[in-house]
Amino acid sequence: MPAMLHLMTLLQRAALVLCMSGCSFFFAEGPRGSGSKQTCTDTYGLPIMDLLFAGAVGGAAIGVSASADQSALSGLVNLEAAIIGVVALTEGVSALYGYSKVSSCRDAIAAAGSAR
Repeated sequence: MPAMLHLMTLLQRAALVLCMSGCSFFFAEGPRGSGSKQTCTDTYGLPIMDLLFAGAVGGAAIGVSASADQSALSGLVNLEAAIIGVVALTEGVSALYGYSKVSSCRDAIAAAGSAR
């Protein structure tokens, strides 16, 4: 029974962390519109948050995998580390995506400003 309880806790944690991940995927917007009416994300706040979260979650994945021992739950602990690692990777990709969107936005704003 303890293994089943641990698995349920693992799934709950994974669902919670997945819901919190990827701010840039959902909120960073590339340039839309034309000229001075550019509407896009021009600050690096979201990608920086994603990058910091990726580092923290990646560290947690390393910590969880390092704490695995030879007990009956070690397989579940390794699964937990793998799931946390995937979340960290998703956060890292989200940070890159957000950085790309913000850079495109800033380039578009600069181009619109020089075209005047």
